[in-house]
Amino acid sequence: MSTAEKDDQVVAERDTAPSASTSGTPLTQVRSMVTALAQSMWQQALDREREGWPPWWLPLFAVLLAAAILGLLIVPLIRVVLWWAGAGIAELAAWGHELAYARIILDPVRDYLASHAAGLPVSGNALWWTWCFAGVVLLLFSLFRSAGARIGWTLYGAGSAAMVAAGTGGPGRWIAAGICGLWWSLLSIPGLSRRRQRVLAVPVPAPPATPAQTVTAVPTPRVAGGLGLEQAADENDAPDDDATWAAGLYEVLIRREHQARPSTERWSATTHASNGFTAIAEDGRRAAGIAISGEAVRELLAGLSTPVGARPEVGWTTAPPAVPRDRRMDYDDLQEPGSIHEFVAGSPDILARLAGLLQERRSQWPVDLMQMQEKIIAKAATLDRASPLVRGASYSPEDRCHDDFGLVALNDWVATDTIVGGNASFWNDFASHRPQQVQLIIRKLLTAPDPGRALAEILTDDGHVHLTRYPGPAGPIHEITVNGTHRTHALRLLGVPLIAAEVTVQPLPLRLAVFSASATNGWGEGRHHGPTEALWRALIDRGLLTGRISGKGFQATLEPHQVTAPWLLCCPRDAAAISAAYDRLHPGALGIPAEAMSGPAQWCQWLLGDPCPTP
Repeated sequence: MSTAEKDDQVVAERDTAPSASTSGTPLTQVRSMVTALAQSMWQQALDREREGWPPWWLPLFAVLLAAAILGLLIVPLIRVVLWWAGAGIAELAAWGHELAYARIILDPVRDYLASHAAGLPVSGNALWWTWCFAGVVLLLFSLFRSAGARIGWTLYGAGSAAMVAAGTGGPGRWIAAGICGLWWSLLSIPGLSRRRQRVLAVPVPAPPATPAQTVTAVPTPRVAGGLGLEQAADENDAPDDDATWAAGLYEVLIRREHQARPSTERWSATTHASNGFTAIAEDGRRAAGIAISGEAVRELLAGLSTPVGARPEVGWTTAPPAVPRDRRMDYDDLQEPGSIHEFVAGSPDILARLAGLLQERRSQWPVDLMQMQEKIIAKAATLDRASPLVRGASYSPEDRCHDDFGLVALNDWVATDTIVGGNASFWNDFASHRPQQVQLIIRKLLTAPDPGRALAEILTDDGHVHLTRYPGPAGPIHEITVNGTHRTHALRLLGVPLIAAEVTVQPLPLRLAVFSASATNGWGEGRHHGPTEALWRALIDRGLLTGRISGKGFQATLEPHQVTAPWLLCCPRDAAAISAAYDRLHPGALGIPAEAMSGPAQWCQWLLGDPCPTP
């Protein structure tokens, strides 16, 4: 046998022989299985985007872990604390026999009043009870922040300490006075506490910038000027000048109005309480909301104008909303846009048209529940491919980086294909949240004797549909908010083109601040930041945004005046996804290349030439 043949034989014998590393001892095999199982369970626990999350074992494990912690740590700890507390209470009870802790203070005061009542028209006992009653009244009114009561309560404590010191003899005099001061201090904690408030301040901004000066870099002062509403940590951090604040707000809104197109629409508005308002347009539309001033109401109603953003004329039947007290709006003044029942009942032509469409759908859909469910699944899969749901157009992940000046809402008929986001990740994806509700809605609409009446009942049910509207250059898009996800999905699967909803219109913020986030919250591969100074400047350079930029890096803030679409101010992931959804509805309306809308890295590459921008 040649050397080569021997080598081949050795290799063959080695390949066919059982491997010690793969077989091992039973203990090794069990250890490998346990390790693999633990890794698999760990991945299942972390993958929150996975369908069917959480796995069945995770809640059970959480309950068992909580029970173990409760039994092994918390219960013994509570037992020891209770034992210590019992021992301490026993000691205090012995010390407090016959209310000795109170008599240290009360007896000297009573003796002092009795010994000094001679020559007065009242007895010492009457003085004693008057003193007690006065203390209770002063403390009670101090709790309601009465300035006079707080002054009186302070003098009351000083007088009590002086009487205790004068009425106590021996070396314990000053100890008794100290105990009196201690108890008075403890009682003063609620009575003399100070309410700290967050105050909104708007310094007067600079005059409107010329087109050549649209982007300006200015130092960031302690309270940012010209950037809308800035929150101060305490009322002492900003001047208490409501006139200056109102003037600054007016200048910010006027600067936006200079860049807006005029509108021929006219609204008649009425103030409710301090900051609530209702407005009725000449075409009968009724809007309602809350605003920080009359100029802010006009800015809000511009979101309902045609074209969107054009400033309408507003006539007031009352005085416009006042500058908020302490620069804060009272949301109890928020007005409702009216009854959704009356709105739907007042649209007989639309209801009749939709009822006729539902009659046509009856011949296209099966009545059998199993077959209907199969068609729902197939329709949802088609929508997921053609019109996938996207995240809403919030300006930051925590929705905390912008200041607003109110909101406006109205009841409206909305095209269902413009609803591109909401409370579900996929069409008809409800997991354990009433998954059969969509099928029940569709079945009712397809089998009811009067489909128009059935549709009206569904649209006006308690907790009617709520949407947020975001304007775009070719029309708005919408996001489902607190209610209406099941109904919206059902009507979209059926191909019903309109849905009645309460629509809230979010205006541009007065100020945006830089924030950042990482890939751990689903932004895709690599690390992608949110809006940055560089992204804002790139949007301005491309003509998609006009505004003022103040500060640098992480301290940068933007005062947006006009923007082609508000979601362009979102983080790159959301801006790209929402723009792609908008482009499917209105191809080419944004003027953004399709490649740029394919992901956050491509979005930043298009704007900056850098897939991972940093402030």
